[in-house]
Amino acid sequence: MVFLIVLAIIILLCLAKIKADIHTDNAEFSIAVYILGIIKIKRKYVIRREKKKILTLYRIGKNEKEIISLHDIIQKNKKTRLTVKEKGAAKKAIKYIFGKTELRIKINSAAGINDAYTTAMVCGLTGVFLNAAGAVTDSKRHSIKVRVKPVFDRQFLSIKADCIIALTPANIIIGYIIYKINKRW
Repeated sequence: MVFLIVLAIIILLCLAKIKADIHTDNAEFSIAVYILGIIKIKRKYVIRREKKKILTLYRIGKNEKEIISLHDIIQKNKKTRLTVKEKGAAKKAIKYIFGKTELRIKINSAAGINDAYTTAMVCGLTGVFLNAAGAVTDSKRHSIKVRVKPVFDRQFLSIKADCIIALTPANIIIGYIIYKINKRW
């Protein structure tokens, strides 16, 4: 009986949606993760420029902690190289997982260049191109909405993005199995 209850809980967790909300404001962004709509994990991060490490990601909280830098990623990628077979397997797995993922992005931005004509042209063209990119995506699973507000009286740039990513752990597991099968064959 206990085995069946544990099995039911594991199946429920594998089929449950994981939803991640990502909010950005200037250099800071926060991530909130919901599982079953109940459990919530919330973290705040900031990206800073360092002299030797280029871009560094810090976790903001009680004590600030360095997470990773672009320099570390480059050094790690130099050490580990994937074979052609592994790259193909990874592409198939990522394609499967991304196909099953629900992605909703909403970007509100404001920009100003001190010149009304240039500001209007830049904001208009940026909005058109970014919304065209959103129109190309599969509207059932993915949506991208961009709003660019012109600020005519001063130089100004503000970007606020809200991103919701939803997928199930079962799809991640299936993607991993696809990777392992394709890597072997």
